[in-house]
Amino acid sequence: MAARAVGTGSRRFTVGVIIAAACALTACGGGGSDETAAAEDVDVSEAAVDRADVTDAQAAAASGIPRGGEHPCGSDNEFATVTGANNDYESSLVNRHVDCRVGLSNYLTVYEYTRPDPNSGYIETRVGTARVKTQVSAHGPANRLAKRYEIRIQVAEFTPDPNYTGRNPRPVLKFRPRVACTSGYNNSTAQKCTYTAPDVVASTASVGKWGAAQAFDVAFSWTKDPNTKSDWEEFLVDIFNFYYTQNGTPYEAPLNPGGPPIYNDVGSGLGQPPRLRCDKGVAHSGSNGCVFPDAAAVYPLSRSDTTLSEAAQHIYEAQNNPDPAARSPGKFKLKAGTRAIAADEVRGINALQRAKSERVQEKNRDRSCGASNSLIETRLPKKQSASCAAGSVPCSCDEYPFASTWNGGFFNPDRTSVKRINDAHNKKAGSAQLTNWYRYERVVDHTFADDQPRGQPLVPGKGDDFWVFVM
Repeated sequence: MAARAVGTGSRRFTVGVIIAAACALTACGGGGSDETAAAEDVDVSEAAVDRADVTDAQAAAASGIPRGGEHPCGSDNEFATVTGANNDYESSLVNRHVDCRVGLSNYLTVYEYTRPDPNSGYIETRVGTARVKTQVSAHGPANRLAKRYEIRIQVAEFTPDPNYTGRNPRPVLKFRPRVACTSGYNNSTAQKCTYTAPDVVASTASVGKWGAAQAFDVAFSWTKDPNTKSDWEEFLVDIFNFYYTQNGTPYEAPLNPGGPPIYNDVGSGLGQPPRLRCDKGVAHSGSNGCVFPDAAAVYPLSRSDTTLSEAAQHIYEAQNNPDPAARSPGKFKLKAGTRAIAADEVRGINALQRAKSERVQEKNRDRSCGASNSLIETRLPKKQSASCAAGSVPCSCDEYPFASTWNGGFFNPDRTSVKRINDAHNKKAGSAQLTNWYRYERVVDHTFADDQPRGQPLVPGKGDDFWVFVM
């Protein structure tokens, strides 16, 4: 690599350095196929799963859950400062659809190129040194194999060169993100990130003021390995560096006529990106999409919602049972100092794991509510809501954890709660709306398999934990 240090943190390099996206392909395991559940014909509606009253990241964190929605961050306080640590994502993730971060670049040297004599080469003059601050919001719908990256930059520091005597002592700078895409974690092939990086400008005359935001889409593609059961891949989208120059001039410095192009480059300070997992029909049959799987999947329910309040109340009671041995899993708690990361104490046996297999769901329902020796028939005293006791509404047996989990009555009867509640509330919270939410958050079964062969043990493997937050 023909490169040398320039200034205090920026670099000068020729075209021999990586310019296009780079892929470090490291194979990992896979597993699982997809099946269509009859209940999963529900259209995704963000309104049905968004926390409309907590759409600001900081306000949502204060209330105890990740904020809803796929929209980018707006206010400065929604962008988490990153430092280059491996766990930067813990502070920058807003939810499973959005990551918002801000970083401070290395020092860069601002140059001006002039050619006083047309018969001679260009002269390089130092204008000053600078550092820039960059905000990046990665966001977008969960049903696309793509994410949008919105970037804006401000000059955070500028020190004029005392020897500069040119005509433009406070130039406008332009930057182009150098995007590197790493993938290959599921033995797939032909992984590709497709994008067109924009130019982003900031003025040295307006220190501390943001320039105009620019956005670009990164689309993800891959070819499934025929030896793996499930069709998914993980990507890391790195913006570690920027090309830079004065606005209105080419990125290529005019210093090597006839030779390899020379560019100025500076570290962005944007740190380590979060993992992005994309799947084709794994989270939901016939649906493709991408999420940040390190962000917690949290299903929100409200006891004040009159269309499902009895179901929400039942889950609240189950999660807060005074007997620790009977207390149901799935109660959510944020890790301190984060906006979307589950606390350690609610992970593992205290989290829920989705089970898409109809056989698993049948076994859970039968053990909890269906058979003559089911929990609802044998557990005393029998629990029912006030409306069911009064006989004022049609009622049905509600179980928590849900039948669509590996934590239900068949697998974990001691920590499963059963109660007769309003049938309409039961169906909304535990069927249509839950199925809709599974797809929106792209919650993956721990088996990554939905139709394991009959006669063989159903064994959960890798996948997503999730939680239920009752307000």
